[in-house]
Formats: sequence, structure tokens, C-alpha cells
Amino acid sequence: MDTHDPILLPGGRQFAATHNVPHTFGGMTSALLRRSSAFDWLADTPVDVVTFTWNFDQPEIEAHLRAQGMLSERVRVRNAWYEMGTVKEVPSGLSNTRQEALGAFDPLDVKHEVRPGVRRRFSDEGRVLQTDLLRPDGSLAISDRRDPHARGTVDGRSIVLCDAEGRPVVGWSAVHEFYRAWLDHVVGGEEATFIVDGKRVVPIFADWHNPHANLVHLVHASHLAPGARRPFDRVERTRWRALTTVTEWDGFVVLSASQHADLDALLQVGDRVDIVPNATNLPEGDPADLLRDDRVPTEGVAVGSLSPRKRHQHAIAAIARLRDAGLAVSLDIYGRGPQEEPLTARITAAGLTEQVRLLGFDRAAVERFATASFFTLTSSAEGFPLVMAEGMSRGCIPIAYDIAYGPADIVEDGVSGFLVPAGDVAALAAAIERVVTMPSHERAAMRRAAVASSQRFADGPITAQWAAVFETARSRRLSRGPAITVKVREHRLSRSADGIRAEVSFTVSGARRNADVSAAVQVRERNRSVLLRAVGPVHRRRFSRVRRTVVELTGPSVEWIPGGWPTQAVLEVEVEGRVKRVILGPITEG
Repeated sequence: MDTHDPILLPGGRQFAATHNVPHTFGGMTSALLRRSSAFDWLADTPVDVVTFTWNFDQPEIEAHLRAQGMLSERVRVRNAWYEMGTVKEVPSGLSNTRQEALGAFDPLDVKHEVRPGVRRRFSDEGRVLQTDLLRPDGSLAISDRRDPHARGTVDGRSIVLCDAEGRPVVGWSAVHEFYRAWLDHVVGGEEATFIVDGKRVVPIFADWHNPHANLVHLVHASHLAPGARRPFDRVERTRWRALTTVTEWDGFVVLSASQHADLDALLQVGDRVDIVPNATNLPEGDPADLLRDDRVPTEGVAVGSLSPRKRHQHAIAAIARLRDAGLAVSLDIYGRGPQEEPLTARITAAGLTEQVRLLGFDRAAVERFATASFFTLTSSAEGFPLVMAEGMSRGCIPIAYDIAYGPADIVEDGVSGFLVPAGDVAALAAAIERVVTMPSHERAAMRRAAVASSQRFADGPITAQWAAVFETARSRRLSRGPAITVKVREHRLSRSADGIRAEVSFTVSGARRNADVSAAVQVRERNRSVLLRAVGPVHRRRFSRVRRTVVELTGPSVEWIPGGWPTQAVLEVEVEGRVKRVILGPITEG
């Protein structure tokens, strides 16, 4: 742990937001918890991790994480349902309440109890229709109905908060409004900064307008769909809401320079997006102990969930190739997931049971990097593969597919590890063979380069980068002007062989007279596969309120979009940090 003077984190109280923190989790949550603990250690700042899923084991989960050393002393995990369900008195002034939600209040009796303090009603198909949460004293705290209008038919939401006697007090007609009311209560009028980590909670925060909150979204994985070509191709649907609102966030962060470049090519975001990689858990002690090349050269390791995206079968196939060529190499794979049985069958069929082992989930697996000679990363896509920096910091040589995103930002090919063409099993096997057979002094040099490269991702430098992001985000929030209204007067949209062209005339009201006005056009497709954005110049005639912009998207940015796809254009106008979007309509061919 660093002992230098604390790093100043502007922006008041610090929060991290994700859908859930379960007992076992992957890289995104590990990075979130690591960063939050670093804020405590290095910036003398406590962090609240706010979660939103129905979670009946909140205290047990937090105790488990603390026992595992995943939470520092002043990092705590908070849950909307648990906290609102355990208050003794209903807080006053809760926002977004709806009186009509109280009309559906119909509490469950004891026959619906599924565990102490929790009652549930299900549909005939097993779908949850209602959940009632009781306080430890047995009084009803929250009743959450999903069939408020017609019993048995999911047709809305009625969330009711009750007093100490179990009587309904306030209610909400939408779950996100309930979450935002809780967030307003949590902030309580103090300045606060939220890093929104989880993609599932983006809609909660994208429409949350608390005047005291600085909102920063961190994209942990690729914004492009699986198999997409960089930089212009289909976007990931789960990233749609964040990408269409990128200019409305106080801060927007990606993990690598390559992803920033691709995002800028797609959406022309420029300096609206920052780059802050995840911090890695660097080993303590003398680095020289990790640099000796007394490891068994043929021992490899892979750490990652047994999911299709990780493609561990490629590493297994590479080991088989080397075995068939007369080189015995071993690989220990740590992780759990849906591919465990298929991978086991593949190992058995290839006759590799003595060389390849599936060792399950082990939080201490990271320490295996300190003894293995090399590790493989064969994913189809990543945001920032935290496991790479962890492995390199322990002197383990990385052999990684050159995928989007992360490996090329971490590894210098041939110096601190090897990058091979994505999906090329033969090249993967060749790189493993090179590590195994190279002279000992060359492996030692590569281990030194790997350890040196990993130091960029220590907690101190990364926390300092976050401080700069928070300063910019806070300035954006404080400099915002009044709300604006945009009215489109005329527009013409067309697509030709040369590209897409949008001509739009519009007026802006609500802004200061001499305020700068910028405009962009987003190109979208109905099924959320297409998203492009281009900025256009804004002109206004003297003494006229009408402004005009012409936006053109040409070349590779639009050539990949198949003809006939139902695309539409959206005008995006920004004035003094206030953004307004207006749907222009479909883009016609010709």
C-alpha cells in the first residue's frame, strides 16, 4: 500500500454503481472493487458501491467480500431494496412518487413466504408477479407488484413503501423512478460523484437529473457487437443507451487508447471521452523474485470464465498441435462457466488429460502467474483484460490474440510478450513454442519487460488519472446553462452511393442570446445495430433565429451498412452543456 500524501479526488462523496455484486464475479466487479479500495487507501476517500437487484443477502455478501479482502475498511456495498426495506421510518421528501401506485397495494399473506422476511407470488409459468419484503420485526416494508392493473398479467409496476405498521405511505409506478428516489435520498443534497460501471444500470443514470451529482460512465468492454470489424460496424445493443447519450454524461471513460480511437471514428467524440485503464493488483515484495527464469518453461496458465467469449478451446487446440509436433506443454485453466463440460470433453478427446487441467474458480489463481512460464488470452473481445496486467506484473509472459480491446495497449509484441492474429490457432501454438524454446536469457528479458510494462497500471497512477477525470466532469456539470428547446423547421435526409447527407434548419430557445450552438446528426437503425454520429457546422443568418447545419457521412463509415436497412436520423443540438435530440425521420435512398 502506498504511503505518500493522499491524492485529491474532487467531486465530493464517491460512489460506484453496478447492478449487483454477487458472491462470485468477474473482471468488471473485481476492477470496481479494486478501484474503490484504492480511493480509500490513496485518496483518503470512502466509497459506497450502490446496487439495484433484489438482493436478500446483502449483509452476508458484504461480510463475505470483506473476509476475502475485496473491500477496504471504508468501502461498503449498498442495495436499493435492502436499504428501503429496512428503514424504520419512511424518509420524507422522496422524489418521483406516484399516488396511483398506492391503488394497487395488495399485500401477500404468510402462505406466500419463500424465506423468512420474503413473500412472493408467481404466475403459472413461474414468473415473479409480486415480492413483499418484511422488516425483522415482521412489519411489511416494501410491496413490489408487476401486475398492478390486471392480476396475473404483467402490465406495469407498483412499488409501495410502508410505515412501521405496514401501512402504505408512498409509491412508484416504474422501477427506475424508485431507484432514482433512493439515489436522491442517498445523495441528500451533498455533492457526489458516481462512476457508473454496470451497463445494466445505465438507463437509471441516463435519465437521473440530480443537480448535485457528477455522473461518469465507464465502458468495461467492447462497444462493438461480437465479430464486428473495427472501427465501423454493428454496435453492441447493451451499449446503445450509453452511446446515444455520450455527450450528456459529465464524464465518459474507456479503458484503452485503441477503443477511444474506434469510438471517435464512429461517433466523433473527441475529448468528450477519457482513457483510464483498470488498476492491477501488483504483487508485494522484491520484484527480482519474479524475474528469475527458474520456472519450468513448458508450464502455462489461463485465467478467465469458461464462457464462449474466452475461447479456451483455442488454447487447448494449440497445446494439442504442439504435442503432435513432439513438444509437451501443459496448461492450467482457472475459471467456471457454461463451457466446462464441452471443454472437458475436448480435452479428453484430444488425449490431453495429463497436460491440460480445468481447476475451477479460485480467487488466488492470480498467484499462479508467479510460477507459470506463460499465459494465454484467447478472447474474442475485451474492454481491458485485467488478467493481462496481473499476469505480466508477476513475470508471466503473455501470449494473446490481438483483439479489440486492450492487448495491444498492454503488450509490446516481441518485447513484453506476443500478440498473434485473433483466431489463428497455428500462430498461437507457434508463439507458445517460441516462449518454450527460446534461450533462458531471452525469456528473462521478456519477463523484465512484462513486469516493467505492468507498473503503468498500479493503483497510484490510475487513481491520479481518475482525479483528473472527476475535475473535468465537475466543471462540465457546474458550467451547464439552462434547459433548451429545439424546433426543427425543415430537413432533408438522403442516402446515395457517396454516403448519407442531412440538411437541417432549426431554432433554439431557452439559451443565452450569444451562446455557442453545436449540432450533430446520429444515424440509427431500428434494431439498434447501427449507430453513427457526425458533427456539422452551424450557420445562422444575421437577425434570424433559424440555424442551419449540413452533415455528411461518407466512405467506410457508411459503406458497411447494407442497402435497404431502415435507418433514421436524429438531430443533436448542444448549447452550454445542455443537449437536446429531435428525431428527424427515416433516411431515404437516392
